[in-house]
Amino acid sequence: MVCSGMIYSVFSFYLFQLGIPITQIGIIYTASAVSGLVFAPLFGKLSDKVGRKPIILLTIASFSIIFLLYSLSRTFMHVLPLQLLEGAMWAAFSAVT
Repeated sequence: MVCSGMIYSVFSFYLFQLGIPITQIGIIYTASAVSGLVFAPLFGKLSDKVGRKPIILLTIASFSIIFLLYSLSRTFMHVLPLQLLEGAMWAAFSAVT
């Protein structure tokens, strides 16, 4: 999860170089927080049923795929769903750690 912190320090510059307007970059960052807010209770309940280990493995695999897909993203509509998914995975990881 350290990789996400490193990416966020330069992520907005990357998005700006792709030609994404500043307002849409703000929406992308906000989407992650809103997604985390929505999914945190759901993953908390799920982890009570299935345990912590499957959720942690899911988040690790998801982060790997998300960061790979970031490198292939070129538009706002490519990045936004990835950011929503990343926010949900952060919520899942936070719920079990």
